[in-house]
Amino acid sequence: MQAPKIHSVVTIDNATLLVEFDNKQRKKYDITGLLDMEMFAPLKNTALFKAVQVEKGGYAVYWNSEIDISEYELWRNGQVVSWADKGAALIIFWPTICRSFGLLMIRTRLCPCIEYSVLNTCLGILNRVLSIVLCEHRV
Repeated sequence: MQAPKIHSVVTIDNATLLVEFDNKQRKKYDITGLLDMEMFAPLKNTALFKAVQVEKGGYAVYWNSEIDISEYELWRNGQVVSWADKGAALIIFWPTICRSFGLLMIRTRLCPCIEYSVLNTCLGILNRVLSIVLCEHRV
């Protein structure tokens, strides 16, 4: 079986990737089981994990020259993203949505405990999540 190439990747949490393939399908891939392996142990560092990138040509995701996961592994063992997952992502990123549309006062009053640095980190993820939802609703 030939796996589709990877189009984009973002991290959902400290151990889960959201991968979009060139056939427009999205899958979640949990790396928790890999973290006990010496090669993947550095990904316990949250900053490194969140620095994931797509390899040129879409054949893998990688973090550095020594840590990568192939498109075949991600495709074969990833879980298809459901609408429930996408809805949860929108709820999680609601403060960022408010900020994106200039609703800073509403966000500040409702969610004063959320730091701006966290929101800035989430903004890129939010843009991708929203594009997923909007693309699937096109007529």
